[in-house]
Amino acid sequence: MFYPFMLAAVVTYGLFLLSAALFPADMRWYSSVKKPAWAPSGQLIISARGFMHACMAASVALVYIKTGGFQNVGIAWIFVVILHYLAGQAYGFFLFKAKSFGLALADSMLAALTGWWLLVLTAPLSKEAAWLLLPYLVWSCLTTLFTWIIRMMNTE
Repeated sequence: MFYPFMLAAVVTYGLFLLSAALFPADMRWYSSVKKPAWAPSGQLIISARGFMHACMAASVALVYIKTGGFQNVGIAWIFVVILHYLAGQAYGFFLFKAKSFGLALADSMLAALTGWWLLVLTAPLSKEAAWLLLPYLVWSCLTTLFTWIIRMMNTE
């Protein structure tokens, strides 16, 4: 049981690291953007994302184990996991590559909504897995608020 859990967790975490490699944060540009005084540092953002990706990976691995290899999760759960993953990973592209606060804001809203939806769909499968999704949901909501504030501060 430990081996399938670890394999599922490592594969999931690896997929989350993919966007960091494809769309690295442009810290020079990020430091030049107007931000509120309480804005998190780039290092804090990187550390928090690593923690949240680990929680998400553990959550997916728990669901994998509890459902016999995703056999009983339903198509809605799989759809929302994929949509949430894509929304979460696209944020780096929209913000750091496209440098579009509007697209990053829309994407972070989608990540927050799919994060909530995923938590609701995961709870009946595994309460522990659902709890592990909570940090990502909170972070997605804060990211949406933060992106909206930065967008307002940098619109001229």
